[in-house]
Parts: sequence; C-alpha cells; structure tokens
Amino acid sequence: MIEVMVERQFARHVGLAALAASAWLLLAILAPIPATAESIEAGETHLRLDRVLFEDLGNEEVKVSKLGQGSVQGRVVNLPVDGGLIDLGTASGSIDHAGGFKFRSGKRTVKLTELILDTAKRELYARLDGERLRIATLKSYGFTRAGFGDEVEGIGLRLSRRSTGILNRKLRLNRVFRPGRAFAALSSSFQPEAARLAFGSMQFSLDPGTVAKLKSLEVETVPFETILLAPDPPTYSAPLIQGEIYPSASRSWGFLEGGIRIARLAPPEPPETPGPIVTFPVITLINLGLSLESQKVLGFAHLHNEAGQLVPAPGGPLAALDLSAATVKLDSETRALSIVNARATLEAPFANLINETFAAPKGKAPILAAGDPLGTFSLTMQAR
Repeated sequence: MIEVMVERQFARHVGLAALAASAWLLLAILAPIPATAESIEAGETHLRLDRVLFEDLGNEEVKVSKLGQGSVQGRVVNLPVDGGLIDLGTASGSIDHAGGFKFRSGKRTVKLTELILDTAKRELYARLDGERLRIATLKSYGFTRAGFGDEVEGIGLRLSRRSTGILNRKLRLNRVFRPGRAFAALSSSFQPEAARLAFGSMQFSLDPGTVAKLKSLEVETVPFETILLAPDPPTYSAPLIQGEIYPSASRSWGFLEGGIRIARLAPPEPPETPGPIVTFPVITLINLGLSLESQKVLGFAHLHNEAGQLVPAPGGPLAALDLSAATVKLDSETRALSIVNARATLEAPFANLINETFAAPKGKAPILAAGDPLGTFSLTMQAR
C-alpha cells in the first residue's frame, strides 16, 4: 500500500475555495484500485427492439413508452447512462442506466427500470415491476474507442425464461414473449469519469536560489529511486506509478516512484581518532505528485535520522502550483496529458519544517518562507 494524501477526494466534496481555507489535509492509506475498472460518468444506450417482436406486440395492441429519463422512438428505446464500472481496454464491465420503459396493454402495464448491461457476463438486467432479474442474454458485442470512452455494439439479445413468464402473465399475452426469442440489439457510448494511468514520468528542477540557501546550511538534496538528470540546478526524473487523466484535464493527478532526501552535505573524510557518534536529521520526501484540481505539489515528508524517525512531520501540500506560464496539452483521442514548466512555490508548513530542522539547531534565522520558489515541474501521462 502507498501512503498518500487524499486531497483529490477531499477537494471534490468541499470545493476548491474550502480547500484553500483548510490548513491541512489528511494522510491516508490509498487502497489498491483494480487496474481494470474505470467509473463511467455519462453516456447513452440505444436499445433497438427486434423487428418481428415489435410487430407481434403491435398486433396484440401492446405499446412501448418511456419511463422517466430517456425516450422511445418507434422500436428504439433511448436510455441515459449514469454510472457503472468498465475496463476501457476491453469494454468488459457493467453499464448502469437511468430511466426505463414500459409495455402497456390496455390498463395493464409492465415497467422495466434500473437497466444494467453486464458485458462481462453478457447479460441485461432490469427491475421488472420492482423485481430485479435477468431480462436477456447477449450473444456477442464489439467495441471501439471513442476519445476517453468506448462505443459498444451488442447483438443477439435473447429473452430469459423468467422474464418472459412475468411479461406474458402481467400483459395477458399468449407466448408473445418466449425464452430465447430475439429481444433487441443495442449500441452504447459512454465516457469515464477519469482514465487510469498506464505510464508516465515527471521531471522536477529545483530553484537555484533555494538550493543555494540549503547549501548555506550545509544541506543538499539527494535522490533515491529517481534519476539525477543534471546536478546544477538539481534536476530529477522518475516514473509515475499512480494517476488519472480527466477528460477536462483540470482534475488530473499523478504520483511518482521514489523521492528525494534533504540531508547534510557529504561529510569530509572521518578523523583518524573517531569521536562520539553524531546523528544528523534527514527529511525524506516520498509520494511526490501533482494535483491539477487543487494546483498543489503533494508529498509526504518523513523526518528521521540514522536511528529512525524523530517526530511525525506535518502533512499537507508541499508547494503551490502555478500553471499560468506552463504549457498544458490534453489529447482526448490518444488519452495523453503533458505539462511543461509549471512553477511551484513553497507552502508555509514545508518551509517551516526545513527551517526548524536545519537552521534553528545552528542558531540561524529561517532561510525559507511561504511563497519562495521551489522549482519547476513537468510531466507526461498516458492513460490506458
């Protein structure tokens, strides 16, 4: 499990204004998310009733009409997609629908609501006059990618035994609905709330002035599980291990592997006569990432020395992210996002942590403050 701050979920519920007023965010354990499931946000499904079945219903004076959201045009039922979980790479999963439709024969009606298409099981479920059951089975389906989402075409929907019995009995029909009879074909298009990260990377270059202030306290930044691209100013690169790209881009986020340590400069050669063992504090930054929704640089600061953790470090964003001069590009067709040269400035808690850890023990005044430049960040993200 990976320790991260759940700022994205927090911001979604309280809004960015409340987030800005909040001093701290919670740290939490992010439970593993299945790699094959994306939440569906919106879309539409067209259910085209079998032509012969529709004619037989007409002969029995059975009408088809809409319930709630959606519409009915002839033998085509149109339903809004309002949720579900889907593997965008295979279109395998479940698609939930709002609204519904009904069969009416005189004063007798049968309502079908809460329809769910389960492409994994190839079955169509609905609440039939309040009872949840399988309406039909799906012979096969195909799909194509449509931007961040999918378009699904299904053929060979055939009625189930239990649903036909209820339909015939309640509408007083003589086997118009029969087990295995062709029921409909369908097409469904939908967009996910967000597309899960497939791969990506982040580069960050520390501000030369901030690096010089650290060196004045005999402190430097050291990478771990990241790549040092350039030493002056320190520029690092690491792969992204978690993230999501939103179709609007503005809520996208990503976290990288590894991190950096803020520690004293490499000591000179030890003296010939060793003295007492001296331990030095180290700030280790892990789970570094960017949130476009809150426009923050996120991370977990762990304060420790050679013997272990000293005190729990404060949580919260490390820096504010300024995208005004950055280049942000979103390609919906390839589901890719890139950000180049986003500026970051220190948040007060993180600046204070550095001051208290490295300046105060030396009797020196604080060297960093909120708003001081941290550096620039760039990333590339590719969704599944």
